[in-house]
Amino acid sequence: MTEVQWKRELEQSVRDLHTLGVLLDRPELSADPAAESVAREYPVLVPRPFLAKIDKTDPDDPLLAQVCPSIREMEEVPGFTRDPLEEAGAAKTNRCLNKYHGRTLILASDACAVHCRFCFRKHFPKENPGPSPQETIRPDQDGETASEETTPFSAISPMDRVCRQLQHVRCDPGIDEVILSGGDPLTLDNFALNLYVEEIFRISHVKRLRIHTRFPVMIPSRIDSDLSEILRASKRCASYMVVHVNHPGELDDAFREKIGTLIDRGVPIMSQTVLLKKVNDCPGVLRKLFADLVDMRVLPYYLHLLDKISGTSHFEVGQEEARVLMETMVRSLPGYAVPRLVREVPGEKSKSFLF
Repeated sequence: MTEVQWKRELEQSVRDLHTLGVLLDRPELSADPAAESVAREYPVLVPRPFLAKIDKTDPDDPLLAQVCPSIREMEEVPGFTRDPLEEAGAAKTNRCLNKYHGRTLILASDACAVHCRFCFRKHFPKENPGPSPQETIRPDQDGETASEETTPFSAISPMDRVCRQLQHVRCDPGIDEVILSGGDPLTLDNFALNLYVEEIFRISHVKRLRIHTRFPVMIPSRIDSDLSEILRASKRCASYMVVHVNHPGELDDAFREKIGTLIDRGVPIMSQTVLLKKVNDCPGVLRKLFADLVDMRVLPYYLHLLDKISGTSHFEVGQEEARVLMETMVRSLPGYAVPRLVREVPGEKSKSFLF
């Protein structure tokens, strides 16, 4: 599989309500001015491989609910804010988050394979796949703007990006894990991604690399042979991939094949899931999701309570309800198939384990 295919599929993603309605035989989507208003605030982006998994006959399809704008995104609910995790204040350098001891999270790309309507960074600047002349560098921890503030991040050379973001990792021997996130780091092509990986592997005190991505669900062809080679290039560092998957309907044969290829080549795969109302908040759905994942040799890692980002309150599942769901999982699944129920609290030194 070459880079040409996944890049083409990314470019062909649905980016407007009208096309989404036509492809799903749902003309009412493009006739709703309220939904159009929501889409202007946070644009539609749905890859066609994911679109093909949506049941056109089900108006409440749980996959569609994750990507289709809703008028409820305009609701203002107390406690829901534009930066619930206070990440801007946690940035030590541009696009680097150092919230937890020994770990640095790098926002390697602002672009995504999909615009999830519940995304906790939905109000951060986003690029469409490919360079965006409007993108700018965000403030650092002290609120001071970097000297390159007038330079679009996408206009900075890939090597300069990598050097800038890894500088403090090199200087801090207490950091033994680097996490590539975003956006989605796999929107980078293999050349740019390999720059990150090679430079991370050269830092002697870094022992682990973790990549968080939605691509195996959205555009499975992104998992090509070159990517596999990049991730298994180091004998000293361990490379992990964490795949974001929320519903068993997302796990098709293409996902199974591509994830299996990575695992066969020595890249461990874990999953993370966001607990979402009317998407996966029932025992049967979660039980099937986690069982299917372990059958594919993917280890369920985290089940996240929703981060309280403005415009997402209609997805929220309460903490006590989540605990009841977890009790059902523990009774019906082997222990290794049950993820940790977590919530992220700004300023805490780790995620809060709730079950």
